[in-house]
Amino acid sequence: MNGYRFIKELILQHHNFDMNEACKKLKDNDVEVYSVKTDAFVIDKSNLGKAREVLKFGSEIGEWRWSDKFNFPSKAFCKKPSNLCDITEYQNMTGEVKDEWNTDEIIDEHILNNKRLMIRGEVAGTGKSYICQHLQNRGYKVLFVVPTNNLKQECGAEAMTINKFFGISYGDERLEKFDYSGCDVIVFDEIYFHNVGKWALIWDFEKKNPDKIVLATGDTKQLKNPERVSNVISFEKYADHCINLIFKNNIMLYECKRLKTEEDRQKLRDVKRLIFEGTPFREIIDAYFKWTDKIEMYDNNIAYTNNTCKMVSSKIREMNNITEEYVINEEVICRKYIKTKGKKFNVNFRFRIANIVGDIVVLQNVATGEKQNIELKLLRKHFIYAYCYTAHSKQGCSVDGDIVIYDWNGWYVSKNWFFTALTRATDFNKIKFFKYNEGQESKSKRIVEQYFERKVLNYIEQDKKAGRDVEDGDYVDVDFLMNLMNTQCENCNEPLVIDFEDGKISSNITCQRVNNEQSHFKDNVVGYCVSCNCAFSDKIKTI
Repeated sequence: MNGYRFIKELILQHHNFDMNEACKKLKDNDVEVYSVKTDAFVIDKSNLGKAREVLKFGSEIGEWRWSDKFNFPSKAFCKKPSNLCDITEYQNMTGEVKDEWNTDEIIDEHILNNKRLMIRGEVAGTGKSYICQHLQNRGYKVLFVVPTNNLKQECGAEAMTINKFFGISYGDERLEKFDYSGCDVIVFDEIYFHNVGKWALIWDFEKKNPDKIVLATGDTKQLKNPERVSNVISFEKYADHCINLIFKNNIMLYECKRLKTEEDRQKLRDVKRLIFEGTPFREIIDAYFKWTDKIEMYDNNIAYTNNTCKMVSSKIREMNNITEEYVINEEVICRKYIKTKGKKFNVNFRFRIANIVGDIVVLQNVATGEKQNIELKLLRKHFIYAYCYTAHSKQGCSVDGDIVIYDWNGWYVSKNWFFTALTRATDFNKIKFFKYNEGQESKSKRIVEQYFERKVLNYIEQDKKAGRDVEDGDYVDVDFLMNLMNTQCENCNEPLVIDFEDGKISSNITCQRVNNEQSHFKDNVVGYCVSCNCAFSDKIKTI
């Protein structure tokens, strides 16, 4: 129905092509072919010598042999033209939005009329999620299904992660499918974050729930989860193709509502074009933004590495004359999932310190108000001060105040990361970039390459020890691991990153084998964070 042929037919068509090519070679060399049957030609025995010169004879697969014992066909050989069948192209409908500032009009004309709708944004901050949230004001029970814990916390409506919604276990979490029967509208927010497997789950969910309004939002130019899906098509094109199959109807929003002025909106359009045309970041900053050569006392700073986040936060605390390790009402961010004494702390969730009693700290979730106790030693190990954030943790969020962006000059920073970082602001005049010396990279690329070289050697040793072949396949290499940076864990959607501290490098990037009987070949691995990889390994051992 969708134009794909069965594997068997593809093999047979390759065979037919090869037979036709061989037949042409024989005829071009004055060898008459009397008939063709499956994988055999009938020729005059006197032409066998010419056939040997034209075709490769031997005993190996794919080579030719001759036989004088043959059942001749009863019908004469003839060629028949093969008429290509007409394949109906999938029709995706893009609706025209008359006034994208009129939320009620969009809901009435596009959402309620179609029940299934993909809402894309040409730029960040177009109000995709706001439109979906507005359905609540119209009396609908709306549930947001989001890729990350941070977006769950930042969402202004009822929300849960996609793993919890579909009952996908990760880490040491064992989840059951969510009972969504009481919801009228399901919104798959930031759908480009997901991989092909989760798109398939969304597609299946849509087909099985005709009574629900199913919506999705997304933007290919922000941080995403690109899989190695093809060597002939870009991730963006492939992702668009998959999502268009799920959502026949879609709309595109062009105006950034997050920015307050038309001047800033035009600036955003110009900056986006320059970024993805490949203009150096320094040139873009020189033309459109401000520099700062010092750490500013702002609450909203964005960096790539956790180490930079820690450094900036420590400096700001020092400037605020905070000498205690932790103080009440100060905010912290969880950087590594932890479960202790029945309490869970999710990655990128923000907490406010509500109280400190000896070695016990009371943390209050800034979104829900829920209070949880944690030991001081675990707070030190798994949390950082909330004066500086990673761009991954801020995707989908708006920042009204001043912002300083760090780490923009690192070789590991992608165009998507740069675009995501600067589009958090509601006012471009409030964005500053930390000024590094020209040509200065924040960290050494060679250190990372050496780190991944050791990781590859460890994979090879693991496979050899387990008796798995490491030669007959395209084994993972440094470039493969480097390309996993700026992507997300295939299982839990948390960002895969590298980090630096005191000249040492650390990373949560691992390769999870799909088929555990096979080695770490590129077509047998997906990018997993360390937590999910360890949990998966423990699960295998248990089974």
